[in-house]
Amino acid sequence: MKEYLIVDGYNVINGWDELRAESVHSLEVSRQKLLDIMSDYQGYKGMIVIVVFDAHYVNKRNLLENNINPKVRRALEKLRREDTKT
Repeated sequence: MKEYLIVDGYNVINGWDELRAESVHSLEVSRQKLLDIMSDYQGYKGMIVIVVFDAHYVNKRNLLENNINPKVRRALEKLRREDTKT
């Protein structure tokens, strides 16, 4: 059975000193750094990592998922396919 890790993106950013400091200058940069870190962690642990942002600070025309690291996006797409099988 595949393991999943669901991460509350903004809570992690605000709880991680480095990412919180970066978010003062650029929330987009801190989001991308978190996605890069989680992508590496996903590869290291061999699990599916899903990072959720509540879209509070996201331009509605620019869906956040379109900006996700490609490895994470593939994991999300695979998860969706697996969900439709059941």
